[in-house]
Amino acid sequence: MLYFFLFYLGSVASEVMYVAGLAYAYRRGDISLVYPLVRAIPVLLVAAVTFAFSICWAMTHVQVAVHDGEAVLSLCGNTWIHGAE
Repeated sequence: MLYFFLFYLGSVASEVMYVAGLAYAYRRGDISLVYPLVRAIPVLLVAAVTFAFSICWAMTHVQVAVHDGEAVLSLCGNTWIHGAE
C-alpha cells in the first residue's frame, strides 16, 4: 500500500512540474517553438529512460570470463565461446 502512495505522489509531483513548466514556457516563448518542443520532450525522455534501464539491465545480466585461453560471454543464459585458435 505504501508503494501505491509513493507512486501516486511521484505522479502528482511530475504532473505539477509539467504543467508549471508548460505555463512558464508558453508565457516566455513563441508557441511555434514551444509547442513542438513540449510535444517531443516526453517521447525523448521515455526513450532515454528506456535506454538507461536497458544498459543497467545488460550490465547486471552479462558475464564475461576468460578460461584456458577461451573468452566466454554469457548473456541471460546464452553462452558464446571464442577460442584462442
